[in-house]
Amino acid sequence: MISGALVRVEGVEFADLERALRVRLPSLALAQQGDELPARDGLRAFVDLRRTSPTQVQVALILADGRAYFRVVDTADEPPARPVAAALALLIAAIEDDSVAPDQRDVPVPPAIAEPSPLPVRSDVPKDTFIKNCPEVRPCPRPSLPPARPPAPPLELGLVRYDGASFGLDRPLAGVRGAMFGLGLDLRWRRGAIAAVEVRATVAPVDRHTLARVRVAAGAGFGVRVRAFELPIVGLVGVEWWGLPGGEVMVARASARPLIGGGLRLSPGFWLRLPAVAVRAGARAELWASGEPGPDGPRKPLLARPGEPALAAVGGVELNVGIEVGVWFDPGRRKRTGSKGQVR
Repeated sequence: MISGALVRVEGVEFADLERALRVRLPSLALAQQGDELPARDGLRAFVDLRRTSPTQVQVALILADGRAYFRVVDTADEPPARPVAAALALLIAAIEDDSVAPDQRDVPVPPAIAEPSPLPVRSDVPKDTFIKNCPEVRPCPRPSLPPARPPAPPLELGLVRYDGASFGLDRPLAGVRGAMFGLGLDLRWRRGAIAAVEVRATVAPVDRHTLARVRVAAGAGFGVRVRAFELPIVGLVGVEWWGLPGGEVMVARASARPLIGGGLRLSPGFWLRLPAVAVRAGARAELWASGEPGPDGPRKPLLARPGEPALAAVGGVELNVGIEVGVWFDPGRRKRTGSKGQVR
């Protein structure tokens, strides 16, 4: 059982960390480097905390028996004392339960936590008299820590390509509305806010001709990331132009004016970060409603031959599904990187 810990901090307030640890580990004796730990039975530990970025703290825990554990704690732009204390409490509990293996063994142990050696006995004094050999005071060695992950860029720019199919959900003429493909440009801030603009085309055969639809949309939303997974949710509004060149099919209801619409887009996917860019692939599902503006509200155009049932519909309530692939860049990377690739 770990009875006490000597703590060295850099970029973290010791008083805040001590208060947060007292709540989680009330029986653990704590002392800052330079102070003396109270004498207790059990293992002693040396804890080294270094803040390497505004959102990350590196943690090294060395036990008196030479075992060492290293962690990187993400603080998510909040004061680091609470997340670091929570991570230390979980690590100490796992060590005491023997449910986590050390990252290194037989590392140099700081003298302040080293197990005391047997005391020598002088022959010319009574056997119950001892001479204590005090170790030389030396600074605690800096443990070798794994390299920190680079922090996420404050702004990312993504070029997104997507393909899929469109389905009408409202009658008449519910069902497949055609194949779609599009190109989008997304901006994502570190905290998750997203701004998007995209152009999409949909084509479908109607009466041996091709119904063509082109939509321009813009919107904003928020993206939730968990490790390599992300779920962006974006609301969009847009304008759609359409036409059916050739043939005898004509507009049976409404005219050929552009459609106005809006919808909600969900794009769950996974990231793969490369040295210069990041690649993201996933699915896309979009619920969209559109119509031709009129005095009585939006209307859905229907296409038909004169005197015959409708052959196709444009707009209404539609579900657009497909897959997307995006390439993401850090627009500020060139400014922050020197000629030899070193961050300034």
